[in-house]
Amino acid sequence: SNLGLAEQQRGNYSVAEELFLRTIEIYRGAFGETHPNLALALLNLGNVYQLQGRYGEVESLYKRALAIQVSAYGEQHPDVLATLGSFGALYQLQGDYNQAERYFKDGLALSQQIFGPESLPMAGLLNRLGELYRLAGRIEDAETAGIKALNLQAKILGENHSEYALTLNNLGLVYSAQGRYREATPRLEQAASILEDTLGPKHPSLGLVFNNWAELYRNQGNYAAALPLYERALRIQSEALQPLHPDLATTLNNMALLAYGVGDYDLAIEWQSAALTSFETNFGGEHPHVGLMLNNLGEAHRIRGDLPEATTYLERALTVQRKVFPSGHPETALTLNNLGLVSGKRKQYEQAETYFLEALEITKKTLGENHPRLVLVLDNLARLYYSQGKPQQSVPYLKQSLDVENYNLNLVL
Repeated sequence: SNLGLAEQQRGNYSVAEELFLRTIEIYRGAFGETHPNLALALLNLGNVYQLQGRYGEVESLYKRALAIQVSAYGEQHPDVLATLGSFGALYQLQGDYNQAERYFKDGLALSQQIFGPESLPMAGLLNRLGELYRLAGRIEDAETAGIKALNLQAKILGENHSEYALTLNNLGLVYSAQGRYREATPRLEQAASILEDTLGPKHPSLGLVFNNWAELYRNQGNYAAALPLYERALRIQSEALQPLHPDLATTLNNMALLAYGVGDYDLAIEWQSAALTSFETNFGGEHPHVGLMLNNLGEAHRIRGDLPEATTYLERALTVQRKVFPSGHPETALTLNNLGLVSGKRKQYEQAETYFLEALEITKKTLGENHPRLVLVLDNLARLYYSQGKPQQSVPYLKQSLDVENYNLNLVL
């Protein structure tokens, strides 16, 4: 089991899967079908499947593990608490934010019953809940949960601990999402400093923070500040991880987005193609990361004006995303939006309208009525109608867009 965890951390998911399957068979033979050790092995296998995007298989493994744990320990046990957190993370990855929130909140209630109001499990779940709220666009709730987690970790662990640093990193992402860059920057800088002191200058977690710090600068258009941070993240990940590790591919993708910003589309496409190869090698062709990268490549070709190539990548992305996110997901909405842009450019106006309206529906369903991403789709719909000489149809969407922008501006001010 420990060997499997080591291979998983290195990104060797197929090897980890084989080791976990072997462990499950050994435990079944030695302990039977209801032993807690079997539950742990099932969870480990579920975790590696989750990394591979095999969500349907993950859910069934988690349910079997939870049933074993409840039968062996009762409902008030730390292992049950950990599994509730795993369920929350699974639903978060699938874009089912309401279900994820339910499991994280159930975990918080159980943590209070087992450990009291001030514990590391409580801090960990608050941190996870904050990250969920950030992804769902509930920025005020994300900030509240993140600060609570940070205060608990400071009290229990002190302010020079890697877990405290990772929560600082997440809080920095919350402030970045609000455009509060002056508050985000020192938190990411402090997180990097703590991780370098506690885990050393070559740890993958440090590479992750450098990547996020670089993203902060890229989002502000400060490419000169972003590039050396990306390069440092890439150096750390290249030394610490396998050549095709997903974290390495993510940094390559973000560097490609920087290349777009300076107009170097050929380099951007080269880096994103390398990232796509990495994701397909690690996860196969049907994984959220593969769908996202196909979308990004489609968008790159759209910007270059290569509309047939853009359509090919975006349609592939949509096929993957509909399969891995059958109930809809914010990433699916982004791909639909980009397909709408391509269709509009090709004067396929009815098709463009269909794509934009579905993107709007999914965005509202998954992120709520006031998420900043709505502005993108609403504006594109308005432009589509205006370009067809239908200004009256564009007006309601422009008004909705303005309302969403004002809502989010009031959150920052």
